[in-house]
Amino acid sequence: MIPMHWRGPAVATFAMALQGCGGESPLAPGQKTDTAAVAAAAGSVRAQNAVPSLMVTTRPVADNSTNPPRVSGSAPLTVSFSLCNSGDSDAGDSLNWQFHFGDSGQKPFNEDGSGFNHDAEQRCRVEHTYAAEGTYTAWVSVTDKHLEDQSRGVSALARRSQALTIVVGAGGGSGSAPAAAKCGSASSSIESSIVPLAIAENATVESPLAVSSDCPISSVTASLYLTHPVAAALRLSLVGPDGTTVPLAVQRGGAGDDFGTRCDARTVFDDNSPIRIGSSTAPFSGTFFPETPLSAFGGRSPSGTWRLRVENLPGGGAGTLNCWGVRINN
Repeated sequence: MIPMHWRGPAVATFAMALQGCGGESPLAPGQKTDTAAVAAAAGSVRAQNAVPSLMVTTRPVADNSTNPPRVSGSAPLTVSFSLCNSGDSDAGDSLNWQFHFGDSGQKPFNEDGSGFNHDAEQRCRVEHTYAAEGTYTAWVSVTDKHLEDQSRGVSALARRSQALTIVVGAGGGSGSAPAAAKCGSASSSIESSIVPLAIAENATVESPLAVSSDCPISSVTASLYLTHPVAAALRLSLVGPDGTTVPLAVQRGGAGDDFGTRCDARTVFDDNSPIRIGSSTAPFSGTFFPETPLSAFGGRSPSGTWRLRVENLPGGGAGTLNCWGVRINN
């Protein structure tokens, strides 16, 4: 069984750790470790001891009672994969993240078991939409430089991989769009994968997230963690798929900085909050009534691309949007 670390109601995290090249822990089905071999040679050789640890975070929630873990839902099913919490204890190592979604017809590994045929890499968090019904085997992988012979220009990589079963059908499941008959009792939390996002001074940036649902909106809440030296230099807005725009905070915060303090301690915008954002100060820890009610989205379709728009006025410096998401009640 893969140990679970829950991070909120709609996130599943799978953590795997190794003791090093000479003392690997046993692998469960669906897990794979490869260390490419390089012959030792005279010269400057730097050998790293630790295989990278791999931690996989998925949205929608994966079912950990199966092995490999399973993510299921109805088509089209958008799955977010994150390896951002993976790490390496060797100083100076840099990680590379790779993702194989399993619906391209390409095998994840070569016939001899070497290599990894990826569909996406370089970013630690990606999002992929499975358009057709079916069962797919996705793989995620993290590698580091495990041995380097600088005199000969030769290096070896240590790879840690994990399989996930993706079940896409018409009947729903974890993370699926609610059927019309269930409208009125469904809710879903969706996180943007386009983070962290740099916010330059005197610029406007937008971070998107995709929503798929057949039910009209009953209510919406939004949450975010944004670091900026002058919160009052920012204008934050939530833009719906049809262009409906709701200002969340417009030059609020006084002389304070930031919105929220961590991704698990965000600023939350909710029409039910008795505390107005305009009467509060940065870093806005807690839940607040936005500048304009989020009820403007009521009755509209949630399907499509939502965007968090950040306008950074001149004179306040640069910042970073670290994470954000919406919770939609139908």
